[in-house]
Amino acid sequence: MRKYSNEQLQQFLQNQHANHQDDQLTTDYLSQIEPIPAEVREHPNRNQFEQLDIDIPSDGGVDKLDSTALYDQIEQIEPDWDNISDITAPIEGWADAVQKAAISAADTPRYGTRSRSRAQAHEVLANLTVKQARTAHGDAAADSAIAAEIAQLHLKPTWKCIHASEIDPNSPPHSGKPIGSGLFLKAKFRPDGEFDKIKARLVSRGNHQDASAYAHEERTAPTVSLTATLATAAVAAGERAKVENFDIASAFTYATMKKKVYMKLDKTVSNIYAQQFPEVKQYVDGKGEINVQLLRALYGCLESAQLWNELFAKLMVSAGFNNSILEPCVWKKGNGDSWIVVLIYVDDGLVVASDDAQMAKFKGQMTQWFGKNAKFTPGPIINYVGMVLDFSKPGVCRVSMPHAIKGLMEDYSFECRAHKTPAGEGLFNVDEASPPLRGDQFDVFYSIVYRLLYIAKRVLPDILVAVQFLTTRVTKSTQEDMDKLVRILKYVKDLKDPAIYLSAELIALLLRVCADAAFGVHIDGKSQSGLTMSIGQGTILTKSTKQRSVTKSSTEAELKTANEATSDLIWVRRFLYETWWWVPEQPAVLEQDNSSAIALINNGKSNSDRTKYLAIDQFFVSDRQSSGELVVKKVDTLLMDADFLSKATQGDVFASHVARVTGRAKVV
Repeated sequence: MRKYSNEQLQQFLQNQHANHQDDQLTTDYLSQIEPIPAEVREHPNRNQFEQLDIDIPSDGGVDKLDSTALYDQIEQIEPDWDNISDITAPIEGWADAVQKAAISAADTPRYGTRSRSRAQAHEVLANLTVKQARTAHGDAAADSAIAAEIAQLHLKPTWKCIHASEIDPNSPPHSGKPIGSGLFLKAKFRPDGEFDKIKARLVSRGNHQDASAYAHEERTAPTVSLTATLATAAVAAGERAKVENFDIASAFTYATMKKKVYMKLDKTVSNIYAQQFPEVKQYVDGKGEINVQLLRALYGCLESAQLWNELFAKLMVSAGFNNSILEPCVWKKGNGDSWIVVLIYVDDGLVVASDDAQMAKFKGQMTQWFGKNAKFTPGPIINYVGMVLDFSKPGVCRVSMPHAIKGLMEDYSFECRAHKTPAGEGLFNVDEASPPLRGDQFDVFYSIVYRLLYIAKRVLPDILVAVQFLTTRVTKSTQEDMDKLVRILKYVKDLKDPAIYLSAELIALLLRVCADAAFGVHIDGKSQSGLTMSIGQGTILTKSTKQRSVTKSSTEAELKTANEATSDLIWVRRFLYETWWWVPEQPAVLEQDNSSAIALINNGKSNSDRTKYLAIDQFFVSDRQSSGELVVKKVDTLLMDADFLSKATQGDVFASHVARVTGRAKVV
């Protein structure tokens, strides 16, 4: 995990100011930077705590936590996780100083360029103690969340309390030594990105388990793909289907453990646990801790995700659902007239049904299985795996990520003149003389690029080619790269409608993929591929990738892209058939703008020694065309919608491609 400090941040802003003397916004921020409070600056544990890099928030607020990031941060200072309380104790005084500073700075405007990782570390560490949780969110909210988490785990029961003498010393997952645990509080957000509530979660320290005691398939579990999710949303909109999402509280704890796993509850949790359930006091040891044997899967254990996946699969089969062969996290039941499709991403689900009867029946089954822990949220606006699916307009699904974009804009300050495109024509150019980014600048660049990539792949294909190129620069970033990144941020900030619009009627599905390549545009001579796929309005799949090998001609580069596009096309075609019993009346369309590539595909063989080396890519696409699965169509470059995914197009050409691919052009 990357580290930041107030001094580094101040220096970074000063460097930015030196490079942009006319940047009034940066000047304003510099004037608002508050010196580190004396009680913080002079605290004896400051050096130790700065390694954890706790941010001093001006608003006292919190962001979503990342437990993996927490583990990485803490272990650099204290690798012994048997007792979390021992870790927080030495810095208790510093935490008080930080909290005092946060309260005193409540009215101070936030100054820019901080990464989410800093905010995450602050939230998790501050909430490791009940005291900090109460201070940040109030006694009632914190105590209620913690008590509810402990109570539901105890009453299920998720574990049984044991004495240390009852631990099997030969238990393979951890050689008889109890693994650690941690109690975290998470900030939950509504679909519009606003704060909703605080939720407590007790997790195990699965990294203490011996991974060699498990087969690979025992500690991995699938999740539904983005392409399947967007395709389902498109069909749901086009068919005016019933749409709801569901969340299963403490889902993992419904699955039974198959191996003996022992866990230790720390002092804080043990104390609250014993007060809430006096019968467990007899198990409190001399250190104030309680040992338990897990009876059910708990978040954090290596095997928990797969155990939950197996349980959910058994339940769905018992209810008459069929599992998708291509997508193990997609379930379907019914026929062409009355059907229901369920997507599951760990414990979050998306349900699409043709009618109310199918939806009501499934909700009844979920209630029977999970009781009140199965919570459904009906449309038209639902939140699913970080995206907001808005079905308010009949026949259309608007997909956006307001919380992710808002968080990005709030976390970083920047200034740049307005641009109509996210990248200039020199996107792929690399100035070797540009000074490299160091320290905080390097970390900020790295963080922003991958946060933008997450958003771009889902709702902003406009910026995908620019962001993808910058991912190749994160280990060697320069000031030139930072300038390109700032332009992308400005473009995103100025977007009036950062979303894609999807719609697809089963009776009129037309699978269409555009494949384009920009020959030799990279400094190492490699080409850039771009493709976009739709089944109606809007894109369900966009890609922009640097080709892995150097090609000898633009024809070869185009064939490589067509090859990849064909593989994706076949997968989506079969997924649609398998999920909605869709029998295509016409082949899928593969659009290309390179006449030589099309000629080779249509010919089915090479007539020249110069093109024999292209056989594999050429013959694969030709074979699929011969089988009737696709037809290759020649389009003009101005109508090649994947053009902006292979190069930094400009002006009206860029705008028209983006409008068609995202579906924004058809929004009334």
